[in-house]
Amino acid sequence: MYRTHTPTGLDAAHHHLLHTGARLARFIRALPPALTEGRERDAAGALLQYLRAAVLDLMSPGEVAALVRAQGARLRAELRAVERGAPPALALDAAAEDARPLCVTLVSAHDDDLAILGDANVYHVLMRLQELSARFVCAGDVVERFDLRAQLAAAAARHPGRPIELLNLCAHGSGGRVHDLHLTGDDLAPLAPGAAVVLDSCSVAGSARNQAEALSRQRPDVRVFAAEEVMSLSDLIFAPPEEGRAPRLARVVYGLWDEGALLRALPALLRDFGDLVNIENIMRGQLPDLERDLEPLGARLEALLAGPPEALDAVGWGGALGGADMVCYVGGARQE
Repeated sequence: MYRTHTPTGLDAAHHHLLHTGARLARFIRALPPALTEGRERDAAGALLQYLRAAVLDLMSPGEVAALVRAQGARLRAELRAVERGAPPALALDAAAEDARPLCVTLVSAHDDDLAILGDANVYHVLMRLQELSARFVCAGDVVERFDLRAQLAAAAARHPGRPIELLNLCAHGSGGRVHDLHLTGDDLAPLAPGAAVVLDSCSVAGSARNQAEALSRQRPDVRVFAAEEVMSLSDLIFAPPEEGRAPRLARVVYGLWDEGALLRALPALLRDFGDLVNIENIMRGQLPDLERDLEPLGARLEALLAGPPEALDAVGWGGALGGADMVCYVGGARQE
């Protein structure tokens, strides 16, 4: 697992994930009102939305379900708008359009804690499409269940002549399975030779026999990436481009997610920002104070993340953030 340490004591995955956060903060700030209306307007607000639903239990199951339904319908429409022609709102890169292969992103509509269809992940999906558009034509959908062969074939039919080089699935996962994914044995048939699959799901590769391994056995030429642990946002890292070759996915880094560790580390994490918040009230879960006090924290956090790397070096992040590489499977075998 990738754990190279820097002279500051933070490992390289920490720095990488912090800069993923910086990109996300800048991305949200630059979005037009059409894409932020009705959504949290910054990264701190998106985190607070998740804390309300999943950690502090301050949203009822009915409220979460209603938000998920609305988010799913809205994201589905936005993904299809991107696919139809790169709306100016996302400023997608259409360089070398005729030569770009296809990337298909499928997001599960089933969510119970806003980890998939909460504002943070929705923004992350849109940011990823913007970044991938320099290399791929991006197709996507929000689906009730994964029927991969049919969904991939439908995307290919909408874009004849473009090979599908990358498939990204976003869903809850546990015990070696991606929820709502039922394998048939020919799920990856529409993918191009040498394509890559990324499973943005918790705890798939951590099981001895898992769906990442099974998918890679279906197509020994396809690389399948999956996380071993409970995860947050992931980042795709591509190898330098080769003349006349499709973009090659080299690594997938993901954030380790441990709610208990995050809450235990929160006082030290917040003190790193200069006592900008009332830590005692936050730890007691008093939401009015949390909402008020996160406002200056959010501004400080975004300024820090968007600044030079040296600014991050002075911050002792403790155990609140971490990172690791996804495991890659080829032909049913784990690649070390």
